[in-house]
Amino acid sequence: GGMAASQAKKTSEELRNRAIKEKKEITAKGIKKINASIAAVKQATTTTSEDLATLEKLGGLRKAGILTEKEFQEKKKKILSRI
Repeated sequence: GGMAASQAKKTSEELRNRAIKEKKEITAKGIKKINASIAAVKQATTTTSEDLATLEKLGGLRKAGILTEKEFQEKKKKILSRI
């Protein structure tokens, strides 16, 4: 009886420790994924605002005659496809 109870207690502790370890690993993976998602959103936001600023600059270059209408439209199409 005492031997079986001792073994059961040991097995129970091992399972508990394994569960705690797995929980920590899953939590760490989840945090890593969340951080990656946040970084991707920040990058996309930065890229979008930079792209819009670039479009404005290209519009100014077109008005100044530095870019042709065709060149402007090509650049505009490329930038808008990323947004």
